[in-house]
Amino acid sequence: MNNQNAGFDAYIRIFVNSMRRELVSLGVQLPIALDDGIAFLQRQNPETLRELLRGAAQELFNGPIPETPLGDRICAHIRFVRRLHRMPGDKPYFHDTLYKIKTTAEILDPLRVFVSDKEFSKLYIKSIVGDQYNIPTTDIIRNVDDVDAYNFPATCVIKPTHGFGEIILRKDNELLDLAEIKGWFQMNFYRTSREANYKTLKPKVIVEPYFEGLAKAPDYKFFCVNGRARVLFTNRYESGTKVRQYFDLAWNKLPFVESGIPLLTEDIQRPKNLTEMIEVAEKLSAGFSFIRVDLYSDGEVCKAGELTNCHAAGDRPFEPREDHLKFSELLFG
Repeated sequence: MNNQNAGFDAYIRIFVNSMRRELVSLGVQLPIALDDGIAFLQRQNPETLRELLRGAAQELFNGPIPETPLGDRICAHIRFVRRLHRMPGDKPYFHDTLYKIKTTAEILDPLRVFVSDKEFSKLYIKSIVGDQYNIPTTDIIRNVDDVDAYNFPATCVIKPTHGFGEIILRKDNELLDLAEIKGWFQMNFYRTSREANYKTLKPKVIVEPYFEGLAKAPDYKFFCVNGRARVLFTNRYESGTKVRQYFDLAWNKLPFVESGIPLLTEDIQRPKNLTEMIEVAEKLSAGFSFIRVDLYSDGEVCKAGELTNCHAAGDRPFEPREDHLKFSELLFG
């Protein structure tokens, strides 16, 4: 860790010195607060800021950023500064908390790694709240060579166990793109976001039954701090566009908007089993300092989806950006 800290400190020095030289060339009078300098460059030319960050990393390593803990930390820093237009800090802010999880040994906590695998997360869910909250598993395909010969059910759900965002909903014996499924075995989601909990996961494909009601059931994603649910959001689609609404636990709307995801416009009724969902989320989150628990519910039946260590890779900004302060107060205040 000491070597990693020394390497990271060296990267920061290179970046800060390069940024100061760039600011002087633009006529900015020094001294200037670091975050103010970052914000200025972001307004003037975001590409310049990107080049300074990546240039500092390349100078440190004398080449590409390696897939090491130090390399992961520097990649996370570059993403953080570019997307949030400031330096990460030690205050109990939402994004800074995720950054800390992502860039320390906490992301490699065996439990965090275990629940990152969709096959194994069901074992955790079963042990904590019972198997009734799991969607049953039809099969696990463990080898890419088995995909062509596998007899997929006429109606099913297919997704990789080792990542996020990829899913196929098959109905009525629809033709499958087997090349897409086989391609999942080549994916390493760690390389997409440099979240080290994904780095060592074995690529597999999980097949689940397709339940019409649950397939269309809304998701409810709970942010939990030390085993206590604090805030949740739900996603919907309006005219083909994903929209989102945040709520407190009493089902009062919260005005938070994340970059690239519009605010939901329709009124959403409080789920009949919201209390049950809160209880499930809190039980599942009890072993973590901070985690997002994803549930699905049609208002009657609740099922667990995923446990997400770093929401949106830890660096999706709010609009306006200053809203992260109000959001952090709800979480940690």
